[in-house]
Amino acid sequence: MAYPDKDILRRFELNHGQFFAYYLYKNLQWYLNKQPIGFGDLREEDIGRIAKKLHGKEEFVGWNEHHGTDWQQTNTPMVRIKPEFIVLREDIVKAEGR
Repeated sequence: MAYPDKDILRRFELNHGQFFAYYLYKNLQWYLNKQPIGFGDLREEDIGRIAKKLHGKEEFVGWNEHHGTDWQQTNTPMVRIKPEFIVLREDIVKAEGR
């Protein structure tokens, strides 16, 4: 899979490298089913739209990257989205006991 995956980004109405003055999460590496698909900020409306456009058992995960590198600043994702639920960082940390 090519990174960024323009077809998948188009499906979710995301732009690789997108940034906003107002965001819920900044500088995320985006993964769909553990495959990298793009990078950028996510707003609340992006997260809601992604949840609606996921199919079956697909999972979208946003990791906080470290200044343009491939490694992540935390051991826990910032957001985890499946068709049936959206889990934000605070709840992921609580659920994983970190």
